[in-house]
Amino acid sequence: MSVNSDRVHVLYETRTNNVPHLLKESAWEWVALIFILGGAAGLELVQPFERVAFANDINIAYPLSPQTVPNWMLAALAVGVPILTILIISLAVKRSSFDAHQSVLGLAIALAFTLLFTQIVKVSTGSLRPDFLDRCKPTEFVPEFVADARLLRVKTCSGDPRDIKEGRKSFFSGHSSLAWAGLGFLSLYLSRHLNFQRKPLSPKYAITVIPVIIALLISISRVDNYWHRWQDVVVGAIVGATVATYCYRYHCAPLEDLGREPDLPHHRLQRVSSGAPQTDFLATGRSRSDYDNVSSNESLRFNTGQNAIPSPCRDSSLSDPGDHVAVPADSHRMRPR
Repeated sequence: MSVNSDRVHVLYETRTNNVPHLLKESAWEWVALIFILGGAAGLELVQPFERVAFANDINIAYPLSPQTVPNWMLAALAVGVPILTILIISLAVKRSSFDAHQSVLGLAIALAFTLLFTQIVKVSTGSLRPDFLDRCKPTEFVPEFVADARLLRVKTCSGDPRDIKEGRKSFFSGHSSLAWAGLGFLSLYLSRHLNFQRKPLSPKYAITVIPVIIALLISISRVDNYWHRWQDVVVGAIVGATVATYCYRYHCAPLEDLGREPDLPHHRLQRVSSGAPQTDFLATGRSRSDYDNVSSNESLRFNTGQNAIPSPCRDSSLSDPGDHVAVPADSHRMRPR
């Protein structure tokens, strides 16, 4: 932890399993989530940018084929499976409403942000799918010469307007981005809670890879069905995995804690000025002296930036033995576990 002349302390706040309290504390995030989903739904009504299409362009002349992974199956795999898995582990195994709340919230925000960003890019670019001509069913053309080549620009389409609109949303793959956002988040969650750090060849390790394999297969299916090009699914995977990683790190734990069994009970960390009052600890299973004399092997691994505030979902130890751990006397929100 970086320390300047105005020395900071670490505030240890016992986590609560009080669900109404959790919802109240994160109310603004749930409200923001609703607005994000509303924005993504609204973009579905926007007409994509109409990019010029040529009837003799072989890149958009592939046949329209059924989806191997339809939308309902994507929702089940990328949304339903992660939520169900998180709830089972958090509530049935860990018995922690806090962990369930933070993890589901992080997953929901990751999926919502990914969906919104995907919709914005799709509508803005209007990239044509490989099967666009089969969707369009052109009936009228305008001859054009480009670099001494005679091209037939599509002027009129006779296909289903919904298919034509969907045919202008190739870049980037929404199936790929959402699959990697939801299943990527689940993989990080499993890595955190299965604790395979000391045995990297443990069968538990394979469990964390399963969501990644499923996301990869979903992405590949989009290319096989001629709904996307490989560039579309690669960019979608990068976007989804990036958002999932950021949201997991923000809401749950830093990446360096993956696979590490928690040493301390659930807690929330903040940074306060050195002038903050210090009182005795609430009942957390350890005495105050346990925290004042934190050993070097009980180090809290988190972002050490000047203004860094650790994630409220970390299950880890304290980092800097020189820092004092304190709970403000006037904090009425903190309760023992």
